[in-house]
Amino acid sequence: PQSDRKVFFFHVMKTGGVTFRRILASIYGGEFKVCYDPTADSVEASLSDTRAIEFHSFQFKGQLAHMHSGLTGQDRWDLLEGHNCFTMLREPVDQAISLYYYLLRRRMYVEPVYRARGIRFPETFEEYIDGVYHFNLQTAFLANKHQLNEDSAVNQDDLARAKALLTRLKMHVGLTERFADSMNVFESITGRQIPGDVIHNENRNPDRLSVEAIPLRLRNKIKAQSGPDQELYEFGRQMFLDDFSQCGPTRSYKFQDAAL
Repeated sequence: PQSDRKVFFFHVMKTGGVTFRRILASIYGGEFKVCYDPTADSVEASLSDTRAIEFHSFQFKGQLAHMHSGLTGQDRWDLLEGHNCFTMLREPVDQAISLYYYLLRRRMYVEPVYRARGIRFPETFEEYIDGVYHFNLQTAFLANKHQLNEDSAVNQDDLARAKALLTRLKMHVGLTERFADSMNVFESITGRQIPGDVIHNENRNPDRLSVEAIPLRLRNKIKAQSGPDQELYEFGRQMFLDDFSQCGPTRSYKFQDAAL
């Protein structure tokens, strides 16, 4: 029955995931956990006392790790099958622009990571879009791939793995630019309701430029480098539309920017 199903949230960077995390915490309280140990054994052990688990990317034993990497490596997706799995995807050009301004704001913490990889931190937006490792991060996350340099760029095999994960887990895909409608899907699938009518936008950067304010030639360059993410986004968008067509009207929310 639906009441027995747990929620698993695959948090892709810069897709509204921190906002969704706050919503999950408000609904599930102490039964919601963010995963910090990606080993399959740890994930399995945590299932006994949780209703909802988030998989994101964090440091683990000194290395950046996707928190679903243990499940991927040991093919333990059986732990999640039959439950409600969610993720958020974002139009790739908008996501890339958002990431650039996030990196600027977090430069103090991010630049040492770049240096450790032998990569120069981008001083301008043009330098940023010259680095292929800044693109297709949505595909890379779902495919459990780390882009450390130009030789490890996301390819069609990674795209196939990302699509296969969405399909195998019958993932419910939300879209950042249709956040309220995505929460409608979440409520319809889980039978849970978001408390109140205010959603706090977490991590929203007031300093970032809009997509339209970025020169068209640069937007086109981003799009050209985001082939796998463009295809993944369209694939996920259709999954979202299929879910959304089964939902009733979306509730009216007030969106407020949370303090950074």
